[in-house]
Amino acid sequence: MTANREGWLPQREAEWAKDYIWTRTKSEHLSKIVNDASSPRWRSTHSDVMAVIKALQEHPEGWILIQKLKNALKQRKYRSPSNGRKACTFSLPNSTVTQLRRLARQRQQTETSIVTSLIDDAEQRSQKDSEQVKKLKEALVLERERRASESDSYKAQLEEAMKQLGNHLQRLSMWETIHGESLPNSDLDEAAIKQLVERKMEQARTALRYVAQEGLLSNSRAR
Repeated sequence: MTANREGWLPQREAEWAKDYIWTRTKSEHLSKIVNDASSPRWRSTHSDVMAVIKALQEHPEGWILIQKLKNALKQRKYRSPSNGRKACTFSLPNSTVTQLRRLARQRQQTETSIVTSLIDDAEQRSQKDSEQVKKLKEALVLERERRASESDSYKAQLEEAMKQLGNHLQRLSMWETIHGESLPNSDLDEAAIKQLVERKMEQARTALRYVAQEGLLSNSRAR
């Protein structure tokens, strides 16, 4: 059995590979191979580790150990934080696993890529829903502010109308107190007075209608 090219073991992984081999060569046969292939002071240099690996691969038991080393190195690279991935362990119902495998076959993708795609799609939908809820909340706030502003405006109109109405009633009471039920002078412009009174009364009616409407709306909300 011949050794593969040395490029599969990065320089930075030499010390890890040495520790992996050292902790798994408990048998006398493998220990002898390692001791014969390594220098008296086996260092963690790449060349020393590759020399031991080459010697091990010349023997069936050692070859199996190096295959395990290569698989362990692949898992180590896959789980490395620098790879942008993190291994996750979770249980799924058998029916879900069957569906996942079927999807992977249909789309000619790995099961991991299917799960990643499903999670990404769910995240995008969640973000869109959150944005929509945010817009609705903002619109509701604006509507409440608008209605509050209108309410303040109508209340101000109502107060002014009631003030004017009070002034007119006061003058009317003063007239009746002084003159009783006698009519005013005939030379007064009754049409102009009537028009003025009608305008004032219309202001009062508008304000009162709004108050009545707001009262009905408040009652319906309370229900």
